[in-house]
Amino acid sequence: MKFEPIVLSIVSSGETSVARKALSALSANYLRDPENQLKLVSLLGEVAPETRYEIYYKLQSLENVSPEAVLLLLDKHVSDGFGTGEMNQILRIISKLMVKEEDTSKTEVVRKKLIDIANSSSSSSTLVQSFLKSTR
Repeated sequence: MKFEPIVLSIVSSGETSVARKALSALSANYLRDPENQLKLVSLLGEVAPETRYEIYYKLQSLENVSPEAVLLLLDKHVSDGFGTGEMNQILRIISKLMVKEEDTSKTEVVRKKLIDIANSSSSSSTLVQSFLKSTR
C-alpha cells in the first residue's frame, strides 16, 4: 500500500472520526498480510479507546488473524492495562484463531499466554478463565 505510513499515522492521530476513516482505507486484502496485522496492532497503545475498538472490529472481520498478531494483542492488553471490554473483543478474535489454525503449536503459545492472564490479578482474569473453560 503506497500510502501506508500516512494512513497508519492518521489512525494514531488521536482524532477518532479521522482515524475511523483512515481505518476504513485499510482493505481486507492489505490486512491478510500478517506483517500488516502487526503494524495495526502495534498502534493500540497510541490510539484513543474508541479507535482501539475500531481496530478490534477490523481484525474480527478478517478470516485469519496471525498468531503473532494475537500474541501482540495480548501483550498490549497486559502492558497497557486495557479493560475487560477490550479483552472480550480480543477473545472474539482468538476464538476464530483457535477454530481455524491447523498448527497447534501456534495456538498452544496463545493458550499459554491466556493461562498467564487467567492466573494474574488482571481485571480480565475471570473473563479469560471462562473463555479457557469454554474452549477445552
